[in-house]
Amino acid sequence: MKEQKEKDNALGIFLKNPEIGKVKTRIAQGSSDEKALEIYHQLITSTIKNASNADCTLVAFYSNHLQVELATPAKQHLLQSGNGLGEKLKNALRELEQTGFEKKMIIGSDCPYITSEIINEAFDSLEENDLVVGPTFDGGYYLIGMKSIHKPLFENIQWSTEYVFGETIEKAKKLNLKIWSLKKLSDIDYFEDWERYINTLR
Repeated sequence: MKEQKEKDNALGIFLKNPEIGKVKTRIAQGSSDEKALEIYHQLITSTIKNASNADCTLVAFYSNHLQVELATPAKQHLLQSGNGLGEKLKNALRELEQTGFEKKMIIGSDCPYITSEIINEAFDSLEENDLVVGPTFDGGYYLIGMKSIHKPLFENIQWSTEYVFGETIEKAKKLNLKIWSLKKLSDIDYFEDWERYINTLR
């Protein structure tokens, strides 16, 4: 059953190539560039580990260049393409669709709270829904998925603000899409977020 689901389900993971001073800059403000880079490596590792246990095929989308060792369980390694996050998300979903996957989702690498159970729930929800979204407490989302690609969901969104989730849902309702909302989770944007996450592990 898992093998069959992997053929149908694709999970794209957006990864920034880890370079000192260029990742987790807000975390660096509360610590250092070196610490921010170390934390980002741990976030990638956690995300890949949790995602690899889900019933899906992993596809890594890198920001600048292919760095396969970051996501070795991934079956495909591709580059993000487009201007701005919305276009990159839309293009990534289109690439997954063209590869032949029925259900397609994208997650980032900033939410270590995501689990294989949440990912599987998201794929299952697309049996009866048009769109699945995983909201974050800061107003964004950690996961978005669909079977058919709905381009307006990625256009004229105020990216990197507290309005992303709300604006996405508003557009989905205007398209008369049936929506499934996942459990709300926290992103790791600041050093305090990381400290809070580490405390939950203890």
